[in-house]
Amino acid sequence: MIRSVVVLTATSALLAGCSSERATPPAPPSSARVAVPCPGAGTVVSTTAPFGPRGHQQAEVYLPACYDADPSRRYPVVYLLHGASADQTQWRDVGIAAAADGLIAAGHLPPLVIVMPDGGPAMPDSLAKDLVDGLIPWAERTYRVSRDAAQRAVGGISRGGRVALAAAAAHPTMFAAVGGHSPAVDHGEDALAARLGKVPGAIRLDAGRSDSLRVGMQRFADEARSAGADVQVAVAPGAHDRAYWRSQASAYLHFYADRWAGPRPPPTSAGAPPG
Repeated sequence: MIRSVVVLTATSALLAGCSSERATPPAPPSSARVAVPCPGAGTVVSTTAPFGPRGHQQAEVYLPACYDADPSRRYPVVYLLHGASADQTQWRDVGIAAAADGLIAAGHLPPLVIVMPDGGPAMPDSLAKDLVDGLIPWAERTYRVSRDAAQRAVGGISRGGRVALAAAAAHPTMFAAVGGHSPAVDHGEDALAARLGKVPGAIRLDAGRSDSLRVGMQRFADEARSAGADVQVAVAPGAHDRAYWRSQASAYLHFYADRWAGPRPPPTSAGAPPG
C-alpha cells in the first residue's frame, strides 16, 4: 500500500547533497544517447515491500516522469540495496533520483524504475533470497517493470552490495548487470567468487581509493575473474561514505543502462583503473 509520494526535482536534490568531492561526469558519446522523450522530475513513492527481517519493510520506488503517460509500457528496473546501519532513504540521499532525472531528460538514460527497499540495519546475506523470492515478484505485480532479465539489474552499497552479488551468484541468469559499490567482500571468499563465474551479465565493483575495503574488493574481483566472471573494477577518489557514493551516482546508472542498450564505452567518470 502506498503511504506517501515525494516529488524531487533534480536541482533541489542535487543542492541538498552537495559535497566537495562531487564530480560531474561528462556527457557520454552521442552514440549512447537514448531517443526516448521523458522530461521533468520523476516521483519517489514511499511504500512497504516484502523484504527484510520483519517480512515487510519500508521502501522507496523511483518512477520516471513519463511513467503514467503510457499505461501499457513496462520499464527497465534496478533494485538498489543500502548499506549496513542505513535504510531505504540512503540511495535518495546520495542523489540517485536526481541523477536519474538529469540523465533521462538529457537522453543519456532510458526511463527506468528504481526499487530501494529497507533491509534493516544488519543487511544479512539471507536477504538475497528475499530479493528474488519476495521483492522482485512484488515489484512486478505492483509497478510496470520489465519481467525480462535483460531489463533487470541489481546493486548495493557496502553490505547491500554483498547481498546483490550473492543474489546474482545464486540466480546467474536473473540480472543483466550487477553492481557492488564499496562492497563488503574480501579475498578468500572462494565459494561466492566461483559462483559469480556462472553469471553471464556484467559485474561492476567499485570503491573509493581511501576505502579500507578497496584492497579486499580488488583481490575478490581477481578471484571472480579467475572463475570466469565478467568483472569491471573502478577506483576513484573518496572513502567509504556518502560523499563518495554521491559522486558516483551517475556512473552507476550508466553502468546499469549500458547493459540494456548494448555494449558501450564505460563513462570516464567511473574512476581510474585499479591500482
